[in-house]
Amino acid sequence: MNPVTGNAVPASHRAARTRERQRPVGSGPTAATPELSIDRGADAAGTGSGVIGDDRIAAGGARRGREAGPFAADGTIVRMELVPIENSPAVAVPQDSREVRKTRRDELSAFLKSRRARITPGEVGLPTGSRRRTPGLRREEVAQLAGVGITWYTWLEQGRDINVSIQVLDAISRTLCLDGAERAHLYRLADVPTIPAPQFDEPVPEEVQVILDHLTPLPAVLLSARYDVLAYNSAYAALCPGFLLGEKNILRKVFLAPECCNPYAAQYEYLARMVGYLRAAYVKNLHDPLWTGFIDDLVTASPLFAEMWARNDVAFPLGRIRVIRNVVTGDLEMSMTSMSLPSIAGAWIQVLTPVDENGWTRLRALLTMTAEQRRKPWLAHFAEAHPEVG
Repeated sequence: MNPVTGNAVPASHRAARTRERQRPVGSGPTAATPELSIDRGADAAGTGSGVIGDDRIAAGGARRGREAGPFAADGTIVRMELVPIENSPAVAVPQDSREVRKTRRDELSAFLKSRRARITPGEVGLPTGSRRRTPGLRREEVAQLAGVGITWYTWLEQGRDINVSIQVLDAISRTLCLDGAERAHLYRLADVPTIPAPQFDEPVPEEVQVILDHLTPLPAVLLSARYDVLAYNSAYAALCPGFLLGEKNILRKVFLAPECCNPYAAQYEYLARMVGYLRAAYVKNLHDPLWTGFIDDLVTASPLFAEMWARNDVAFPLGRIRVIRNVVTGDLEMSMTSMSLPSIAGAWIQVLTPVDENGWTRLRALLTMTAEQRRKPWLAHFAEAHPEVG
């Protein structure tokens, strides 16, 4: 008899109960077990059974509702048994991934049609016929301009479940004149795990530079996910001039520069966090040749970077206190605050704040110097430590 419903238990299930009772205490039911009940066994109170699995307990005696764990209240070991539960409520099942994929493909279809409709033939060098019934470009025109098969593009726009290469999506993106946000959106809708990293060929928006400038006297810099320096204010240029010489990439400088000229020298933990953040960003750009080439170069050039990269640690840019080395001021303890910038994909702003009054005093003194006054100590340092450079 089922202890919960009162219904008779079929012989097959009674046999299963017998087999379960023969299991050593602590061994669970088989993988096919749909529900579990609790047999209190030789409980001193001789009371009934409870059911777990749907947050309901139907137990007799004074300990009702307390048998959900492996032990009863008096320390008696609870035995798990195979018992079918009729009329138990349905368990919520996660939405079928195929439904999610179909919804995404429907969105892809609508998105491609809307982007195609907004481009006129004249904008792409095609004749503007007088008998066009389609607003914007035709499907075959998009396929021709992108260099892909008309059937393939038609299937893609119809939302059919096909696999599309990054090269095809890039060609379609260029044909439809998609910007960075639209291009990333296309990749997501097409189920491509790698979203291409934005190429910062265009200048940083003026309003972003205005924000950086108004943060002065706090040094502030705009960085890409690869630690490329995209923009900065005058305070940052005064505090970290080495990051702005030659190729403006902070990772290359901190792993390849001599220790005496490295603003982050002898800070192993911080360097490891930087590599961890790079690893977290890299998974979004696995097939981007700029990313793979960048990482391969650093692995080859820096044994320390190669060691940290091989650890496969991941991290996010968090606010931490760092020591910034500057030839003019000496070492400065600075608190680093990171803020994402959604208007530029993958970019984030890093702001440096002195942690004490002594740091503020030395930073203000640095900022009141002229460019020539700040340059002289650096020139003297290079003449002494790196005469081959001078």
